[in-house]
Amino acid sequence: QARSLQNVTIKIDGTLEFSRRILEWPCRSALRNGTFGLLCPSPLEAIELWGNDVRITSAGRGIINGNGPSWWGLPGVGYLARVEYRPRLMHIHGKGYLVENLLFRDSPYWTFLADNVQDLEVRWSD
Repeated sequence: QARSLQNVTIKIDGTLEFSRRILEWPCRSALRNGTFGLLCPSPLEAIELWGNDVRITSAGRGIINGNGPSWWGLPGVGYLARVEYRPRLMHIHGKGYLVENLLFRDSPYWTFLADNVQDLEVRWSD
């Protein structure tokens, strides 16, 4: 998390990769609806930013890899075990954002959420 960002450039030249080991995330073991699994704070964010005039960019093609398959598990079963308790890859709040030249890969949950953001431009990103 980063709060109160003002006129900041975050440059990702290369790959920013989140851990495949789910147990390293801020979660705890719990029994929920008769199923044993991980209970994570909701919402759980991989990257969460609050700010104004923030640029998230790369000189070439930056990659943000959430290692989603670790969270997805077996089709159907992984979702039943974790339900909504999986991290979003990026969540931003504020005004005046530019997101460019990024590849968002294998998000555990939602890929990108812009919440109450004014003046957002996303370009040359997948």
